[in-house]
Amino acid sequence: MRSPTVGDVYCIYSPLLKKYTACQITKWEPPVSKRSKGDAAILGLDWAGEEPLTPYGLQELRPLILDHHHWNKCYDELKIDAYIPKHYIYVGTITPLSTEAPRGYSYGGWREGEQFINKIRWESIPLTLRETFKKASKEHAQIQIGEKFLTKYSSTADEELLRSLSDLSELAQFPCLTEIRTDRLTDSLLTYITGNPLINKLELRGNGLESVDLSGTNLLRLYINAEGIEELVLNKGLMELTLAGSVSPSLRIHIENDGESLEVTFFDQVPDFQGLDRLGALSLTNVTEIDLAKIVKQFSSLRILKLWGKPGYISNLKCLEQVSTLQRLFLFNLFGFTGDQFPEPDKLPDLTWLSLSSIPAEAGKAIKKTYKNEPASRMFIDITQLRKPEWLLENLENPFRDWEVREQISLANAKKAREQYKKTRGAIQGLREREATGQEVDMESVLESIVVEYTQAFNKMNRRTHFIETLECEEVFVALEELLQTFTDSEKLTRKMLEVFEQARDF
Repeated sequence: MRSPTVGDVYCIYSPLLKKYTACQITKWEPPVSKRSKGDAAILGLDWAGEEPLTPYGLQELRPLILDHHHWNKCYDELKIDAYIPKHYIYVGTITPLSTEAPRGYSYGGWREGEQFINKIRWESIPLTLRETFKKASKEHAQIQIGEKFLTKYSSTADEELLRSLSDLSELAQFPCLTEIRTDRLTDSLLTYITGNPLINKLELRGNGLESVDLSGTNLLRLYINAEGIEELVLNKGLMELTLAGSVSPSLRIHIENDGESLEVTFFDQVPDFQGLDRLGALSLTNVTEIDLAKIVKQFSSLRILKLWGKPGYISNLKCLEQVSTLQRLFLFNLFGFTGDQFPEPDKLPDLTWLSLSSIPAEAGKAIKKTYKNEPASRMFIDITQLRKPEWLLENLENPFRDWEVREQISLANAKKAREQYKKTRGAIQGLREREATGQEVDMESVLESIVVEYTQAFNKMNRRTHFIETLECEEVFVALEELLQTFTDSEKLTRKMLEVFEQARDF
C-alpha cells in the first residue's frame, strides 16, 4: 500500500454537487504511536468534474479561494488527523500549492467539497446582493427597529425583531441577514425567504400548517417543529434538516434524490414518516433506547450515522452489516452490547471513520482488538472512555457526566457537580414527599432555598478556574429546570425559581 506524502492530490465524489472535487496534502506527519493520530493538513482545490481527476489535469490545479460571505480571499486549508479516507482517490503528486499555515482544524474529518459548493452557491446570488453584503459586513452602524437596536451587519432576524416590523421590507436595512428564527411561517415571510437567496438558515419552532413548501428557497439548514405537518417539500441543496416535535406517521417529506446528500437530526427516536428513502446521514440525540434493526430497514443507504445516548441502550448492532455504504460511525454514551455484536471490518468495507466514546469496557476492548489491523493511514479509529458497569449505575441520571472529559474542567469539579445534582434531586424529592403527606410547610420558600444552595455550589466551583462557559451554564440551568419540573406542573413557579437561579449565579 502506497504511503501518503506532501503534495499528494486526491479527489472525492460529492453527492450534493454530483461531481468530483479535489484536495491536496500540504502537511503529513503520520502517527508515531497507537495513541497518536498524526498531524496533517489538506488544501481545497478549485476544481470539479463529472469524472475523477486524472494525472493529466494536475498542472492546471489552483487553490480554492474562500471569498463567500465573511471570508476575505483566504485558502481553504485545514489541519486534520493523518489518515486518508478509503473512498478518496489518489490522482498524483505535485509541488504543494500552498505554504501558508492552515486556518484551523477540521473536527468533522476530511471534507467532501463543502466549500466548493459554498463558492458556487455564493456566485449564483445576484452581484448587487453580494456587493451590498460585503460592504455592510464592515459597517458598525446601529439601526433602530421599534425599541431594539441592531448593527447593520446583523445576520439573524428572530421572532422579537419580526414582530417589531411594520413591513418585512424593513429587513433590507440588514444586508448581511442569512438566518430567520420564527414561531410562525406566514405567507409574506415565506415570500421574503424565497425572494432572498442570502437566507440560508431557517428555524421554525411553530407553524400550525399542514403543508410547508420550501422548494423555492436557498436554505442550507432547516430546523422545524413538524407537529401537525402532513407534507414537507424541501429545497434542492438543503444540507441539514432537524425535525422536532411530534411527527405524524402520515408526514411525507419531498426532496431531490430522496435525501441522498441530506443529514437529518431527530431527538430520542426516529419517528415513522414517509420519504427520505435514500437518506445519506442520520443523527440521533438524547437516545434512551434505539433498535438498529428499525434504522437499517428505514435507511439502508446511510453513509454517516451519529448516535448520542442520554445515556441509552442500543440493540441489534449487528444489523449495521447490512449498510455496506456506511463510511462514518459515531456512538457516544450507548450501552447494552458486547464486542462480538459489533460488525467486523470486512462487513463494513467503506468504513473510514470509527469513533466510539463512553461505551461498555468489554465491548470497547474487543472492538479495538478486532480493528487493530486496519491500516492507520486509511482509517480514523478513536475508541475512548470505556465504561465499567458501576460507572453506568452511578451516572445514568447524571446530567454532568460529560464534564469529566472536558479539558477546562477538573475531575474534582466534575465529581462535585455530580454530587450537588444528587443532593438537589434528593432535596426536591423529599420536599415532594412532605407535600404528598400533607405536612404544613412553606413549599415555595423551601424550594427557593434549595435553588439558592444549588446555584451557590456552582458559583463556588467556578470561582477559581472560571470553567463554566456558555455550554456548561446552559447545562446547569437545564438540569435545574428538569428537577423543578419533577416537583411542580406550574410553569409560573418554575419560571420564578429559574429567576432565583439567574439572580444568584455569578457565572
